[in-house]
Amino acid sequence: MSNLVIKVAELPKDFPAIEAIRKSVFQEEQGVDPALEFDGKDVISDHLIAYLNVEAVGTARIRYLDEKTAKIERLAVFCRRRRNI
Repeated sequence: MSNLVIKVAELPKDFPAIEAIRKSVFQEEQGVDPALEFDGKDVISDHLIAYLNVEAVGTARIRYLDEKTAKIERLAVFCRRRRNI
């Protein structure tokens, strides 16, 4: 049985895993320009990271637009793990 855990990322410690997931999904799979993907807004956002059996497999960032509005962005899951989550 799979053990899925989603937690608030600890930055900068978790950022290499987040970066690897986003590069794989957005740049390699979808051809997104790195300058668009890494837009400088990561430092003002909260990040989530998903672990499947202790392997980092997914991520999302939450960017707060104002006191009442948040935007979920950069939601990504490794291709090989999309059916398992």
